[in-house]
Amino acid sequence: MSKRHNDQWNRRQFLTTAALFGAGSLLRSPSDSLAAEPPPETKRIRLVSISGVCVAPQYVSEELLRVDGFTDVQYVKLKLDELYKAYASGARGH
Repeated sequence: MSKRHNDQWNRRQFLTTAALFGAGSLLRSPSDSLAAEPPPETKRIRLVSISGVCVAPQYVSEELLRVDGFTDVQYVKLKLDELYKAYASGARGH
């Protein structure tokens, strides 16, 4: 009987490797991912509040922004033409 060498994994090799990677991720310290970046220097963020489905993630992300260190998350109401003018002029909100 000759053994044929191929580079494909069988099911047993795949499951063994996946289990080892899973166990390794459990042994990792939870503080490793938290220490990746320092908190932001700016604690306030102002986002434009316009209606539409395409900005829905902006509202969902408010809690995530707070977790990242933004303590003051504000939504500024602007008309669409005011928004374009603000972007074009490079205006910064105060």
